[in-house]
Amino acid sequence: MKFQSAANLATVIVAFLTAGSLGYGCFQFNKTQRDALQILELQKQALDQDRESRAVDLFVKYNEMMSEPRQVGNGFWRENLGLSIAESIFRLRNQDAGWKETVTWMLSNHAGHLRRNGLNCPTYDPEFVKLANSASQEDLCKPH
Repeated sequence: MKFQSAANLATVIVAFLTAGSLGYGCFQFNKTQRDALQILELQKQALDQDRESRAVDLFVKYNEMMSEPRQVGNGFWRENLGLSIAESIFRLRNQDAGWKETVTWMLSNHAGHLRRNGLNCPTYDPEFVKLANSASQEDLCKPH
């Protein structure tokens, strides 16, 4: 009978230890998951700041290029560079309404070039093409 009582007591102790270990394991797992989510959020914020910084740099480059006096013979390439910078900014910050408005303004600076030459649409981001078409109120995807 003493052995039976000792065996029952040992079973209860093992059950409590097992439950405690399982509870502690769940706590540690949840803590690890929270820590991982915090790390991912910090990485997302760092990426967003990097994209913002790159967009600002591109916008400064665009403004410098556009403020330079036009030279004979470089108009086509200047327009293409301006559109490429606009698309790059759009791709970096297309979820930001302010940057989208900035890109729309940039496209308006190239309205004449776009009306004359259109866009080689397969070479541009499809969402950028939609924005350009919307800004110009016409289909810029002309055959080349």
